[in-house]
Amino acid sequence: MKHKKLLFVLLTLSSLTLSGCTFKFDYNVDPYPFDDTLPDEDDDEGEYNIKVWCDKSILTLTQTQIAAFESLNGGKYKLTVNVEPESEGDAASDMLQDVQSGADIFCFAQDQLSRLKIAGALMDITSTMADSVKSDNMKGAVNAATYGGNLCAFPMTSDNGYFMYYDKSVLNESDILNMDTIIAKCKAAGKRINYKVFADGFYAASYFMATGCYSKWSIDPATGNFTGYEDTYKANGMPAMKALQKLKASDLVSPNDQTNKLGDTAAVAISGIWNYAAAKQALGENLGCAPMPSFIVDGQSYHISSYSGFKLIGVKPQTDSKKASVCRKIARYLTNQQCQTERFNEAGWGPSNIAASKEQAVLDQPGLAALAAQAEFANEQNMCPGSWWSNVATLSSSVKADSTEADFKNFLEIYDSNLEGLKDD
Repeated sequence: MKHKKLLFVLLTLSSLTLSGCTFKFDYNVDPYPFDDTLPDEDDDEGEYNIKVWCDKSILTLTQTQIAAFESLNGGKYKLTVNVEPESEGDAASDMLQDVQSGADIFCFAQDQLSRLKIAGALMDITSTMADSVKSDNMKGAVNAATYGGNLCAFPMTSDNGYFMYYDKSVLNESDILNMDTIIAKCKAAGKRINYKVFADGFYAASYFMATGCYSKWSIDPATGNFTGYEDTYKANGMPAMKALQKLKASDLVSPNDQTNKLGDTAAVAISGIWNYAAAKQALGENLGCAPMPSFIVDGQSYHISSYSGFKLIGVKPQTDSKKASVCRKIARYLTNQQCQTERFNEAGWGPSNIAASKEQAVLDQPGLAALAAQAEFANEQNMCPGSWWSNVATLSSSVKADSTEADFKNFLEIYDSNLEGLKDD
């Protein structure tokens, strides 16, 4: 790829200092309060120490892209950048522990936006730049990056959900429509189903959302504390419990989302686009990607649900207006069409940039096509207490092959009784 060779040259020639090692910069600034309203500046050339957090799978690419940003600006900036591996799922909690020691630029999942903003860990994006971000990205991604009517993060992906990978040598396009058929075919082939439905709330909720369950939490905008909830798991969760029991009784489910075991020990894996490369390597031409299947309980069919979401890049508030400006410009560059396309090419991440999402290679990618088909049955991943995920995971993991309906009612009661105590999380 010509553009990759060019970026390698730029990285080699650049004066940018990059490292995966963890260390703290001496910012030489007063700790608080930072200013989250500093404007972008044209007169912001200079030397800057900047810390960046991103997923380890795009660590090298991010280093290369920042080097390209510096080179494209013709020596205007002399950057010492420490790019550290930090997953989008962990970034928000780590930032909230100590904003000052956190990264200047960081990737995170959309459901953490409000809490990060309230905690003073996100800068607003100034008007001119905000206008271009809004015009370049999908509406859902822009909404996910907006708090209180202000854009305060940069959309990076539109792919934070899951779907079904399957082995075409075991299952055909008709088989994959119903979980009962999938179970029967996998059992006959001696293959497992890799699905974290009994181990992880992010996946466990898929069965419950299928039967009309939801958990909506309200937040005090001044403090970021959870103040209340509307939850229907107790009322609508019984069909999901019965369906989970059938899945449990099959004794086929492995509590992981590994796709590299497809064709070996598993014929199905419920996972996201982040595992597409491993799935393709494992199955080659036998790789199938599809929306989630349905299950039947008491004669009624339910399509298994999922979460949909976006990954964002945030910039921490600064005391130095020039550094704030440079950090925002770097974040804007990292989320432009070219960089999103490069992330798709290297890691398979789905773009939120409209132009990038319409590139033929993206449209032809089977995993992203399956994710798009699943969107009809997906729910937006909204803010909730961290312990809520454990609460719903415990609910699903409590299901046993010999559980009774009375047991299910008790499990749902316990789940519901735990909710009030989660508000302080």
